[in-house]
Amino acid sequence: MALYGYIRKNYPTKTIDQLKVMTSYACTEIFIEDEAFRADEQLINLLDTIQVEDQVVIYSLESFAKRLKDLGKILSMMKQKNIRLISLKEKIDTLHSADFYTHALLLIDFQAEYTGDLIKRGLQQSKLDGKTFGRPTINENVVDKIQVLLNSKKMTMREVAEACQVSLGTVHKYSQMKDSDTQRGGGGDKQV
Repeated sequence: MALYGYIRKNYPTKTIDQLKVMTSYACTEIFIEDEAFRADEQLINLLDTIQVEDQVVIYSLESFAKRLKDLGKILSMMKQKNIRLISLKEKIDTLHSADFYTHALLLIDFQAEYTGDLIKRGLQQSKLDGKTFGRPTINENVVDKIQVLLNSKKMTMREVAEACQVSLGTVHKYSQMKDSDTQRGGGGDKQV
């Protein structure tokens, strides 16, 4: 049963301060993460290294620097491996708080469901208020004009986009549709 430490450099407090409090634990190895919040190389190494019933000591849950959903994945994996997690700042020790993982995961799931519900309600209210979402629809006359200009082969796609006041991506989309119609034998004509 090995004991590992994990530190995120200078977060949530100075690295040296985190190391000072961790020195009282006889860590087999301490993984020190770079300051960059997107870099999780050492966290991944830690998670790959720990075995069933190992121990992990961290300064704070903040050290993981994760959204709740991502933190939930880490805690779930630790629960499955029966990892003893010691978080110094929050005074968490899963040896003495056996239900920590269960309670934390329940709260994380609740937060995800609650946030999803808020978003749905907000979207529904916005629709009731007459707001529209997504990309605007392209008028059929504009689509016809794009295809006529493309068929004439006198203009580049960029020129067609400027002439029709649409994005280059829109012109490309309708050129692809025209090409697929031609390949299916439709000759580019719309079927009714």
